[in-house]
Amino acid sequence: MRCGPRSGRPLHDGQSNVYSLNIVGYANVKIQGGNSFYANPFNHSGNNSASNIFTLAPLDDGGANPNNQMNSFYILPFNGAGYNQVYYENDFTAANVGAGYAGWAVDATPSAPATPPILNPGKGFIINNAGPVYTNTFVGDVVPSPGTTNLFAVGGGNQLVGSVLPVAGNQTGLTSPLPSPLAPLDDGGANPNNYFNSFYILTWNGAGFNQVYYENDFTAANVGAGYAGWATDATPSAPANPPSITIGQGYFINNAGPVGNWVTYYTNAP
Repeated sequence: MRCGPRSGRPLHDGQSNVYSLNIVGYANVKIQGGNSFYANPFNHSGNNSASNIFTLAPLDDGGANPNNQMNSFYILPFNGAGYNQVYYENDFTAANVGAGYAGWAVDATPSAPATPPILNPGKGFIINNAGPVYTNTFVGDVVPSPGTTNLFAVGGGNQLVGSVLPVAGNQTGLTSPLPSPLAPLDDGGANPNNYFNSFYILTWNGAGFNQVYYENDFTAANVGAGYAGWATDATPSAPANPPSITIGQGYFINNAGPVGNWVTYYTNAP
């Protein structure tokens, strides 16, 4: 991920200019063939339509597809129970299939036109890519802006998420790609209010999911050395490392603990 210069954006309050500090960045993310999980790491000028955040093959009645542009793929956002699907093909034009398509359809037939999905930071999604493998450059403002806090709601059960901040790794905390704040280790399992506890994180490996579980009473005193809260399952059967998340990666959280806000706080440019 790279960040550009800070830019002051004037907001008028009727008496003086107040400047909001934003940092513009970009990240190159490879879009693999088949199914993979992604997340938009930037706020694209306030409009995170799939048409804006991806470099699409331009509409062409003959279907010509320039190099280094995306074509022939599904985007599948999770709706809490299943997936909504939207398909892009650059020869879905007014001349070929009728007005209203502009490349987007509900399927590859195409059966009906569709609106490209809104993919805001924090929202994970699947891309099923039948076209060429491609590196997409995500561009936009870092969210939250320096010195500010962002709250992303994490509900109960399964939710497909991604880091709101363009950060990578397996660290936990306010600038982490993992939900924060975590309930701190406690032999008795006491869980402070508004802390995450008792949840799986499931990352896609290309064929299925790797799962890691967090429970704050998985301590050396309770279950043995090496756990530090993380295990392969809720039993716990064996200790595990927290998953390592890349920039632009989406993943599932299955939250059996309290619902709450994923807090991110950004102080300096990554």
